[in-house]
Amino acid sequence: MLASEREALIRARLADAPHRVPLSTAFAGSRGRLGQRLRAFAAACFVIERAHAAGIVHRDLRPTTILIGELWDAEVIGWGSAFVPNDSSPLRPVTTPYAAPELASGIIDARADVYSLGKILAELVEGQSVSPELELLCAVATSFEPAKRVLTARQLGEAVLGFVEGERDWQLRKSLAASHLANARAAVDDAAVAEASIALRLDPTLRPAADVLIRAGRMPDEILQLVAIEENYGLRDSARIAIWAYVGYLLFAPAFLWFASGEHGYALALLVLVALNIGLLAIHGYTERRLSEIWFVLANAALIALIARVSSPFLLAPGIAALTATALGMSPTYLRPPIVVTMIACLTLAIILPWLAEIAGVLSPTMHVVKETLVFAAPALHLREGAQIVLLVFYVVTLIASAGWLAYSLMYRERRLRYRTYLQLWQMRENLLDR
Repeated sequence: MLASEREALIRARLADAPHRVPLSTAFAGSRGRLGQRLRAFAAACFVIERAHAAGIVHRDLRPTTILIGELWDAEVIGWGSAFVPNDSSPLRPVTTPYAAPELASGIIDARADVYSLGKILAELVEGQSVSPELELLCAVATSFEPAKRVLTARQLGEAVLGFVEGERDWQLRKSLAASHLANARAAVDDAAVAEASIALRLDPTLRPAADVLIRAGRMPDEILQLVAIEENYGLRDSARIAIWAYVGYLLFAPAFLWFASGEHGYALALLVLVALNIGLLAIHGYTERRLSEIWFVLANAALIALIARVSSPFLLAPGIAALTATALGMSPTYLRPPIVVTMIACLTLAIILPWLAEIAGVLSPTMHVVKETLVFAAPALHLREGAQIVLLVFYVVTLIASAGWLAYSLMYRERRLRYRTYLQLWQMRENLLDR
């Protein structure tokens, strides 16, 4: 047998080997993932593009004229109604639901096949997850006016393949997601959940949409577990960071004891309250037990009140209270407005109440005016000669250092959480390949 004859025989066998069935049969029911359907559809688009390159227009494309092989390759049949250049044979009318509307008027060009392909694509993706890119392709391809079908068969196939391979129009998705989020906020119950779900699938970074689902208790268990894990990490890290901030208090107490003149009781009280706060933070930072936020608020308020008493309410306490509020507010447990309001109120009262007690005569005054000059006489200033300036300088250095360390630590934690979020976003985008 000659080599050419042997090659012809092999080609004939290969041509007969694939078992092809109509597209409508190949994808009947739930057979075939969306990615497989779209790859087969793109293959059909390229077959039609080859015909268009020769000036041939099929005119009668429909699911039964596209054959799909076992390897999801495509073959187009039913060319009996095709328009062929320089062929004077009469063309029979085509009246199927997939036929382009202009065919009824005798207008024939490649855009008629694009319309049919758009109708077939719309059926392939019907009932699938939200895919605005595919919806837009279907809308353009099936435009009633041929001039608005700006895609060739090849461009339609390439766009579909691009979607399968992960290309997404994120600007379009974000715009649609914002619209669905607005609908979710205006709706209630199941309608709000449905709109928020669509928004989140379009834009996985849209946290307000996730919040709607979380509040409704309708977030998938896997996502809820991720949220809980992230909050647990954030709470643990915040607690460990705050422990170091309290080291500044512990440094103050020995210095206070060393320089003090008969005020050892306040120094010991400071040590006890600082130790109490560190103990509460250690529970969150190094164990799995979780305490109510109110315990931290009250413990810090007591510490601020003591500082307001020993240093005068308006001298050292406000700066420390502001730093404390910042540290507490950065913890995931203080994301609820009622807790934040309670924290602000307690820390404010911790400064105001000692001042009111001084005005009422319950406590000895820590400041008074002498000849238009405000004079402080707080217990913390009852120190050995020269020690007041040393402690004030020490206070300034400690406060600034604590604030800087707190800001650095929180930003470092935020960056780690952001990286984990980026990784999860990338994974979600990869999972969108079949949507």
